[in-house]
Amino acid sequence: MPEPSFLTSSLLPTSVSSLCPQCGGAVPADGCWCPQCGAAARVACGACGKALPEHAHFCTHCGASTAAMPCPQCSAEVWGWQAHCVRCGTQARPVCAACHRLLLSDWSHCPACGGPASAPREAASSEEAEAANLAGVRAYDRGDYREAVRRFRQAVELDRENASFWTNLGVAYGELDDDLQAFAAYRRAVELHPDEVSAYLNMGYLYNEREQTAEAREMWEIVVRLAPDSAEAAEARRNLRFLDQV
Repeated sequence: MPEPSFLTSSLLPTSVSSLCPQCGGAVPADGCWCPQCGAAARVACGACGKALPEHAHFCTHCGASTAAMPCPQCSAEVWGWQAHCVRCGTQARPVCAACHRLLLSDWSHCPACGGPASAPREAASSEEAEAANLAGVRAYDRGDYREAVRRFRQAVELDRENASFWTNLGVAYGELDDDLQAFAAYRRAVELHPDEVSAYLNMGYLYNEREQTAEAREMWEIVVRLAPDSAEAAEARRNLRFLDQV
């Protein structure tokens, strides 16, 4: 008697046009994800979820545009089927104010429910962001740390790419003993600007407070390496000498 086969032709995909980049498994021609490991194998339409042809400008299934535009707030790509930026949440395209359906740019009302169109948010000016940051500095200097956090949060919401604003936010959170929020703000600062030595310096203090001396040392050594002649580097060297004496 022949041995049973556990992989019959009826279980195989009827049409295969590519292999999974992750595991090498067969991906059906109309599929976007590998059925074996779940990895993304093709770009999916954000409107209907169907696979998009390579270099397509429109989805062949639902007609949604695939063209991207820069987010008016953080400049991330916002695809044609998206009304809001997935990075910062800013509205980039008009939507119905009642049912939140994505609308075309020249529509004043929603064809589905008749609601008015909600215009996309315009990019904030750098002057607005700087004004919020300066208000945060003043609040910090007078010891009003909650107000400082509020103002610095306004600054980073208006200009999410400014590493100094994120560092200031982290310092203010630190004064409120909210170390998790402080650390997250410092991390965002160095992601945006790898040379933001003040963020590294302050992360060193956070680590040191938790007796994570190896991590604190790493942060302060980064400061010395990035800006050896700076005031931050001088402070970092003092901290490193203290660690050596402990």
